Amino acid sequence: MQFELDENQAVVWVIESPKIFRRFGQELMAQADGHEGRFILSDYDKQLDIKQNMEVILTPYAIDLNDKKCLNKIYAELKVLAYNEQYYMATQTVLNQIHHYLITLEQDTCIDLSFAEPDLIQLWKASGVKADDTECDLLPIIVQYLKIAVSLLDKKVLVFVNLSFYLEKSEIEELLQEAFYLKVSLILIEQRELSFSTGVKYYIIDKDHCEIC
Repeated sequence: MQFELDENQAVVWVIESPKIFRRFGQELMAQADGHEGRFILSDYDKQLDIKQNMEVILTPYAIDLNDKKCLNKIYAELKVLAYNEQYYMATQTVLNQIHHYLITLEQDTCIDLSFAEPDLIQLWKASGVKADDTECDLLPIIVQYLKIAVSLLDKKVLVFVNLSFYLEKSEIEELLQEAFYLKVSLILIEQRELSFSTGVKYYIIDKDHCEIC
């Protein structure tokens, strides 16, 4: 079965057979983790690395906006911003002020101090800089992760498994619109057929293992 991932159109892959659903789901997740498998992701004739370009979300409850991978990318993005033309002088002012502050403290103590030049990333870590994960509702968390995955992790395709178990139809449609705006492809793997008015293509493997496109 071949999926075409078009702009402004998500793929809904319905697999009615639990056995096939389990087998395909496990294999796709394994390939997204870097293991061998039969799935192929390509951009026309160019084959793409699945681990690098695809993210598989088994349950939105497992989304961690601030895992090590995401945080490192957030800090790297902030560092580029901090040293660009717009913020360079402000960044240097802050770092110089911290350095001067430490020198002033040393002068008022009887202890000789040593300290390195202030490091932006260490300052951000000490200040608890991270993606805002205080939102309790699932949809804003998923949308926030979508933005991180696309803009920082450079993911081209996001795959959600049984997303309809967690979100209402209207919420999924809102997520689709966000994905279209970010120009990322979405694949929704479901065990039941979903009904959307526009913006999706359906591929179905029914209980008799027949493929319906």
